[in-house]
Amino acid sequence: MGFTFIATQSLWKHHPEKALVVGARFAEERRDDLKKIMLAILEALKWLDEPANRAQAARVIGGQQYVYAPSDVIDARLAGRYELGAGLGTKTFTDDMMQFHRGGATNFPRYAYGIWFMTQYARFGRLPALPADMEQIARTVILQDLYREVASEAGIAVPDDDMKPFLVQADQGEFDPKNPSGALSRYASLFREAGGKA
Repeated sequence: MGFTFIATQSLWKHHPEKALVVGARFAEERRDDLKKIMLAILEALKWLDEPANRAQAARVIGGQQYVYAPSDVIDARLAGRYELGAGLGTKTFTDDMMQFHRGGATNFPRYAYGIWFMTQYARFGRLPALPADMEQIARTVILQDLYREVASEAGIAVPDDDMKPFLVQADQGEFDPKNPSGALSRYASLFREAGGKA
């Protein structure tokens, strides 16, 4: 019924994608339950990173109650083989196929990513301007302290790369979370160079 124009890992390798979102009340009043949920998700993601487990996962999530797609299609995507559709052929990813855990590097909730998202909201008019307190907003909504606690208890390494510049291929350069206004200026310059065509 559709086709894949471009895979997200072609835009940004190891990009943030899914989030576990809960309300503040749940996080405060049911902290132990939230920790158990986080631990279960981390264990599942670690399991899913093993190639031998992906066919089984594809059979489960292919069911009507989840994705409702043939398991062989899901299995191919999990293995890095994308049938693009519409006669566009197949794209195979090898060194950057979907990784759900990567020793904890995938799962770490970075404040830097929160700042990147807010910058994009300002870039595309969803925010009138960059908030002056972007890092504080990120620290308020991203429960990194709780993640660190769960990761420590599970023996999962926590990366030390938060708040450092990172590469976004689609943006043609690094994003520095300590200088989001610089990124906005660069985006505007790229837009002008492209003749004002997004």
